[in-house]
Amino acid sequence: MNTKRLIFLSMIITVILILAGCITQSLPRDVEGQWDLEAISNENGEILSVGKAYINYDDWAGQKEDIEINFNKDNTFETKGFEKNLSGKYNINQDLSTKDATAINMNIDDETEIIATYGIRQYQDGEEADSLIFILNKKIYSFIKPITN
Repeated sequence: MNTKRLIFLSMIITVILILAGCITQSLPRDVEGQWDLEAISNENGEILSVGKAYINYDDWAGQKEDIEINFNKDNTFETKGFEKNLSGKYNINQDLSTKDATAINMNIDDETEIIATYGIRQYQDGEEADSLIFILNKKIYSFIKPITN
């Protein structure tokens, strides 16, 4: 009887360890690729304009913008669609990053430095989306990484 109890206990411990490993899994640190604008908001959260990643883009009656950011393997980035396209270098900020969010230092060629935050959004229906947010000129920019099949 003690042997059965020991086996049962070891199976429970194994399952708990496996589940704990799934829960504490870290966020991928790969930001490379294209990110499409979802929305631009003011500091109060009011949406000023939307991009093609916005869920109701076709129904949006306000201003629309076609802005994207491309992060390259050589740690450079460039934007398209801003009034003045931006480019520069980026790196992962290990000190500010957590297991749930990655901080990215973006050093723009005009010597402006911003910190972007990369994370995974989880929606009620179970869908997930890679999300990138930063503040520039008192506006909040929200980007989504397009799903590629």
